[in-house]
Amino acid sequence: MSIVAMILISLGLFFFFVGTVGILRLPDFYTRLHAAGKCDSMAAVLVVVGVALHYFAQDFSFGALLVSLKILLIAVFV
Repeated sequence: MSIVAMILISLGLFFFFVGTVGILRLPDFYTRLHAAGKCDSMAAVLVVVGVALHYFAQDFSFGALLVSLKILLIAVFV
């Protein structure tokens, strides 16, 4: 499960990078805003879900489950 978490976090960082490149390369304000909004939203969800899985993979206790569920709720509201 830790490998899946690292893949999700890496994909999230990739989407952050793509959004940054889109901001730098696209011609006008609205296309830059579109690139930033789409990529950053997807990246934030992937990173938060990856962090929740990584935290739960480190410790299989009830407390870790509750913390992971709280992190996933943050992902839902992002």
